[in-house]
Amino acid sequence: VAQLLLLIVETMTKGVFAEAGGIMLLDDKKDELHIKVAYGIDEKIAQKIAIKTGEGIIGLSVKEKRAIISSFASEPAPGKSDKNKFVYKNLISVPLLYREDCLGTLVVFNKKEAASFNEDDKVLVSNVASQTAIAIANDKLNADAEQTYIETISALAVAVEAKDPYSRGHLDRVSRLV
Repeated sequence: VAQLLLLIVETMTKGVFAEAGGIMLLDDKKDELHIKVAYGIDEKIAQKIAIKTGEGIIGLSVKEKRAIISSFASEPAPGKSDKNKFVYKNLISVPLLYREDCLGTLVVFNKKEAASFNEDDKVLVSNVASQTAIAIANDKLNADAEQTYIETISALAVAVEAKDPYSRGHLDRVSRLV
């Protein structure tokens, strides 16, 4: 799934003539967004990015579950560039909505050629974000189904071992070999 998400971000970034993009997923426990995949952002910087829900343009987009275009983001003062931070001048943030849940956001940064993002860009990113949310949700459902399958097989094996003294301990011996 990570490869698919990276392909989506790369294609979307190029499609709206942006310099960078990313998919940020919501960590419900911390109420924070973290970058899952990024294109055009240094990997070391991307790993450090964490945005609280409701903070900044991206956090607000997730909290309010709506797409936001911003033309006045975090452009640094002239002559001051920090190599340890990602600096952007404009962005589109579109929440990844699946049913009533927000899974994260699809963000593109820095429209090329000193232009600003427009409504057409927002519509395109929104359409891709809705399909991406479905893919992410399906991946989670498949992982849950796989986990349930493994737990069911384990429970059945334990039940068989409890009934049959001859096979008792067999599951443990096999699991050590695997």
